[in-house]
Amino acid sequence: MWLLDVKTYTLTDVINPAGIRYAILSHTWSVGEISFTDIQRPELARKKLGWHKIEQTCRVAAERGIRYVWIDTCCIDKSSSAELSEAINSMFAWYKASAECYVHLEDLDGWACDSDLHHSLWAGNSDLGRFGCLICAPVLAAALPACRWFTRGWTLQELIAPKNLYFYDRNWERRGMKSSLKTVLSGITKIDPETLLDPERLSLIPVGKRMSWAASRETTRVEDMAYCLLGIFGVNMPLIYGEGANAFLRLQEAVALATEDLSLFAWTGESGSRGLPYSGVLACAPSQFASCSFLENIDDPLEYDSRSFTMINRRVGFQACLKTETSQGDYLMRLHCRNADDPELSTVVIRLVKTPGGFVRHRTDSTFHGDQHHGITDPSSWDPVPRMVSIPKTLQYADLVKVRHRYNDSFQFKVTTTEDWYYKLTASLPDLIDETPNSTHWDSSTNRFMTEGHPMFAGLLTGTIYDSTGAFLTQFLVFFGFCDQRARTDGKVGLKPWIALSGDGEALQAPAEESGIFDLPEGVMSERLRMNYPRFLSYAARFFRAQMQATGKAQMQAQAEVDDAMKAGRQMLTDLGEPGDSDFSGSEAGSTGATSNKAKSDISGKQLRQNLTYERPRVFVSASINTLDAGDYTTHRVSMKLSPQVEETTSQKAYIYRFGRGYNGYEACELDGEGGYR
Repeated sequence: MWLLDVKTYTLTDVINPAGIRYAILSHTWSVGEISFTDIQRPELARKKLGWHKIEQTCRVAAERGIRYVWIDTCCIDKSSSAELSEAINSMFAWYKASAECYVHLEDLDGWACDSDLHHSLWAGNSDLGRFGCLICAPVLAAALPACRWFTRGWTLQELIAPKNLYFYDRNWERRGMKSSLKTVLSGITKIDPETLLDPERLSLIPVGKRMSWAASRETTRVEDMAYCLLGIFGVNMPLIYGEGANAFLRLQEAVALATEDLSLFAWTGESGSRGLPYSGVLACAPSQFASCSFLENIDDPLEYDSRSFTMINRRVGFQACLKTETSQGDYLMRLHCRNADDPELSTVVIRLVKTPGGFVRHRTDSTFHGDQHHGITDPSSWDPVPRMVSIPKTLQYADLVKVRHRYNDSFQFKVTTTEDWYYKLTASLPDLIDETPNSTHWDSSTNRFMTEGHPMFAGLLTGTIYDSTGAFLTQFLVFFGFCDQRARTDGKVGLKPWIALSGDGEALQAPAEESGIFDLPEGVMSERLRMNYPRFLSYAARFFRAQMQATGKAQMQAQAEVDDAMKAGRQMLTDLGEPGDSDFSGSEAGSTGATSNKAKSDISGKQLRQNLTYERPRVFVSASINTLDAGDYTTHRVSMKLSPQVEETTSQKAYIYRFGRGYNGYEACELDGEGGYR
C-alpha cells in the first residue's frame, strides 16, 4: 500500500498499514488526474488540473493532525497488474481502516452561511460537526441527490466502509458528516442508516438487497461494475480486464460460494436474446436487482424447504420443493425472502419451465410474490419432498433456441375418464427412482414428454388411478417413442409415433429371445425399440412386483388366489377344447383386485368367469395418438381414456401396441381415420 506524505508529497510503501493513521479521499475522476508516475515528479504534477485535489486533501489531513493520505489516482501503480489486483481486492478494507475519509463533491456548489454556530462547528479539529449546521442542513439535503458522486459504482463501498466520513463542496468547504446526514443518505441510496454507520452489518443484509444498492450506479469499465462490489460481499477474485460482462457472472459465482442466500436469484428484468422470455439463473448486471431494495430473508426451517444450492460447471443445482402452476405451464420455486415493505406478501418465488436438460427461468420481467390467495403458503400445493432442480447459469442464443423448440415432436398426454376417478402420470417407477429413463424429459406441468426430436427416442410413464375418495385403484404403464419416418402434411419428413399400454406384467415377462416376440409389421420395429424392448419388459416386471409389495399382505394373498383361479380356469378351458387366452382378453389394468370367490376345479369355464368378481372396479385404459403439424412444430397428442369397460379408440394412422393379460405378448394394429382396426 502506497501512502502519500502530506508535507513532502512523497510516496511511502507500507507493507502492513495496521497502526498507521491515514486519511483517504473519495471522489469522482475528471480530466487531468495525477497518476502514480506523475506524483513522483511534483514539478510536472503541479501543472495538471488534478493537482489542486491532491493539495487540498493533504491540507485538510494536515489540519486534522494526520500525516499520510491515500488517493486512488496516484497511490496505485496501475502498470503492475498484480498491484492493481491487490489494491482493488483490498480497497474496502483500506477505506474501513482509514482514520478519516474526505468526500469531495466537485459539482456541489458552495453557499455562504453567516451563522456563528456554523463556523464554530467546522473550526479546527472540532468533532461537533457530527450534529450539523441547522441552517445549512436543508440546503445540503436538497443539493446532495443531484451530485454525480452518488451515481458511481466505486463510491458505494467508499460510503459504507469508513467510520468517519466528511463531505466537502467544490470549494473544499466542509458541509456535513455521514453520521449527521444518515437519514438523507439513506433516502438517496436505499441503504438503512444502521448499515451506513456500521459496515459489520453487511452480512445481515440479503444479497439481493445489497445488489440493489448498485442498480443505478455506473462505472467507466464494464468489468469495474463487478470489481467495485467485492468488498460489499466480502469476496475476492482475480481481475481480468477485457472479460466484459462475464466479470459480473464471476462475482455472483464468488458470492454463491460464500453464502446460501437465495435472494441472489431474486433479480428481475429483460433476459434472453431477441425477445425470447427465457434466461439462466444468474443476472447480467446489478441493474436487474433494482426491485430487490426492500427484501428481507425468511428464517423458518419448519415451513420452508432447503436453502442449499451448489455450483456445478455451467449449472446451479438446488434442493427445492416446486409448485406446478398449471395455468401458465410454469413451475414456481421459493427464494426464502419477501418484500419487507408489504406484510401482506409472503415469500418471493421465481418462474421456471422444464426442458430436457433441466429447468430455465421464465418471464424474468418480474418475480412473483405469493400470498394466501395464490396458494403459495399452502404446504399441500408444493412438492412433499425437495427435488434436484438444475438451472443453467446463463443461456447462449443457441440454448435459447433449443428451449423455444423444447416441445417440438413432444408427446402431450390428455386423460379423460367416464367415472369420478383421479389420475396421476409420473416419469418414475416405485423402485426405479434413480434408474428411470428420460425422467428429466417429463414436464408434469403440461403433461408433456419432451423428445428433442430424436428419431430413436423411447419413453416410459407410470399412471396411477384413484377413486373419488382418494383410495388407490390401480396402476398401468405407458411406453412410447418413434418407430419410423413419415411424410408431413407440408411435404417435410416427420417422425411416426408408437405407444404401448400395459395393465400387468405377466405377458411382458416373456424372454426377449422368444420366437415371434419381434414379429411386427415391416418398418414398425425400429432399432431403438428393438434395443429397449427387453428393458421395458424388465421394468414392467419390477414395477408390478413393487406394486404388489405396496398393496399389502392381504391383497397379495388375494392376488395369489386370483392367479390360482386363472391357472385353473385356463386348464379347464383347455380340457374343454376352448382357446384359454381368448376368454381372459382385454387390456385390463385392475388385475390386482381382490376376489370374493375362489375358483373350484369342478366348475365350468363360464361359471369361473362369473365367479372372478372384484371388490374394486375394473379399469380399462385405451389410447390414441393424433399428430399435429403446425409450422416448424409437431405435437403428438395422446388421448387416453379410463373406463370400467373396453372403449374403442380413434386415431390418425397411429401404431398402438396393447400389452396385457390375454394377449400373447402384444397386439399390433394400425388404426385408420375412421377408428377401425386395419
